[in-house]
Amino acid sequence: MSVHSAERYYDRYVDTEENLYLGWISDDEFDAGTAAMFFDIMKGDSVVYFTEKTKTAYDAEIVRIRENIEEGDVKLGLAMIDLNFLKKLNDTYGHDKGNIAIKKLCHLVCVTFKHSPVFRIGGDEFVVILRGNDYEHYDELTASFNRELEEMSEDPSLEPWEKVSAAVGAAFYDPSVDENIDSLLKRADAVMYERKKEMKAARED
Repeated sequence: MSVHSAERYYDRYVDTEENLYLGWISDDEFDAGTAAMFFDIMKGDSVVYFTEKTKTAYDAEIVRIRENIEEGDVKLGLAMIDLNFLKKLNDTYGHDKGNIAIKKLCHLVCVTFKHSPVFRIGGDEFVVILRGNDYEHYDELTASFNRELEEMSEDPSLEPWEKVSAAVGAAFYDPSVDENIDSLLKRADAVMYERKKEMKAARED
């Protein structure tokens, strides 16, 4: 298990005034019952950085990646994932329903990319630092991710805000193309954006 904090563990989602975040639980409270809840949510090694720690954790990871590249460790992939139609959900059904959609997407991302750190970098956008099995089997995992989304969209028992739609795109470090981590992020974002346009076009047809 990869928990990026020696003092606290992620256990549950909690409401705030603006967003729905993963809550914290202290070591003293981390018993067998809460451990079961933790693994039920995370399904493996993924850790989602939220609240005030998000920017610090993400920046630290980017610095570490830059150092790895300088040292010649270039086995690196980044996946960008963006929730579609969040504004429409918020405007039509309310922000609480939009938060449910964010929560469902977060859960699906963590279930899919079990061995990689996940960062929420915007209201509806996530970055996955692809590692291990997730790096090696990205295409298969993404196909599974998209199948799950399709099944949600076709499930008549789900409410509109539960039928999560999201675009995913990734890029893999290539020293002949990428000057640095920033160019890799831009390439991953461009792939995700193209997928997003395709999905929106398909939905509007």
